[in-house]
Amino acid sequence: MKILHLHAMDEMGAAISALRFHQNLQTSGLESHFLAFRKTTPGTLSAPLQRHSGARLTGRILNKVFYMLFKRDLNDQVYHFKFNLNLHTLSTREILASTPFTPDIIIAHWISDAYTYKHLYELKQRTGAPVILYLVDMAHMTGGCHYAYDCEGYLRDCKACPAISAPLLRHRAHRHWQQKKHYLDRIDPLIVTPTDALDRQAKQSSLLKDRRIEFIMLGVDETVFTPGNRQEARKTLGLPPDKTILFFGAQLVEDKRKGMELLIEALQIVKGTLANGPSLRDNIFMAIAGRKLSSVLDRMPFPYEFLGYLDTPDALAGVYQAADFFICPSIEDSGPVMINEAVMCGRPVVAFDMGVAPDLVHTGQTGYRCPQKNAQDLAAGILSLLEMSGENKTKMEEACRALALSKTSAAVQIKNFKTVFQSLGT
Repeated sequence: MKILHLHAMDEMGAAISALRFHQNLQTSGLESHFLAFRKTTPGTLSAPLQRHSGARLTGRILNKVFYMLFKRDLNDQVYHFKFNLNLHTLSTREILASTPFTPDIIIAHWISDAYTYKHLYELKQRTGAPVILYLVDMAHMTGGCHYAYDCEGYLRDCKACPAISAPLLRHRAHRHWQQKKHYLDRIDPLIVTPTDALDRQAKQSSLLKDRRIEFIMLGVDETVFTPGNRQEARKTLGLPPDKTILFFGAQLVEDKRKGMELLIEALQIVKGTLANGPSLRDNIFMAIAGRKLSSVLDRMPFPYEFLGYLDTPDALAGVYQAADFFICPSIEDSGPVMINEAVMCGRPVVAFDMGVAPDLVHTGQTGYRCPQKNAQDLAAGILSLLEMSGENKTKMEEACRALALSKTSAAVQIKNFKTVFQSLGT
């Protein structure tokens, strides 16, 4: 069986998860090819498209100019709206020419500003391969937004899009919704969702609700993300051996979706609550990973070590192993997969009730799940873990690992996908 993956890039969180999936399919004995429209990371398992032609390069430049001109008219940091102009003149012929086989299955992951639904339609027409949309956010079910927050436009037709403030551009979301519907009705793709939250949204969305939808969580390599030896991991990273280490990480630390402001507020509450308990308060240490953009971390109320961007699974697993708990203050997310990884490493998680948290973070069993955007309760969750006895902490760590192995291991992901592939007659 031959699998073709389409992704806009070969870096950042969504691409990393997709690349791991691609590699695990290869390991399981299937032929798998990962085609990145933009290949920027040397040594990854992705294959780039053919060298850009002059017309395509011009298209990319025009695309960037368009965004620069109209960026002020987009609530981009909130909804991550994409105009999807696709001025690069990429052809279906070039996609197939860059693929070493005729695929039996085509899986579209994060394709914004790279591949179009017309490409997917033409690829299915030319190869006969069924198309799977593997959702990593809401982009496949909206007129351009990757995250809808409280907007319910995706339930209807994405008119009056709140992500676009310029009246002359307001039509873009609905027009793009129409284009998607036109091709999706002809492709009739299978939809795969990695979280229960995305599954519910897909089943309600106007673009996807009438299609077959399967739930398969993102796989985490259970042989890399293991509980490990906490003291050895701390020694390797140069972290304090005798502190309670709270780990927080994000691709972009200051992305509003990642909830850094709420995390700082919650930690300040924790510090104030522990004012009369210096032994516990002074024992807290933060490990923070990601791309630091400014001095936001200077307001961290506890000592911390900024570890920078961790670009390999082994490096990331080492920090989970060194930590006692993982804190995820994201307020709008389709994962993050860091929750999957932390639980696989046997590390309890404190998170808001969003993304993958309802699937893996169960209060009192594998961590603490808080009401959305409630810094007070986030602080309560952190305190509850800090005050656990050693015996209860050990039980919770074991429960985390057991749950992850049953729901989000790479082996479970591949097994479930093979069942789906067989059901498609391939």
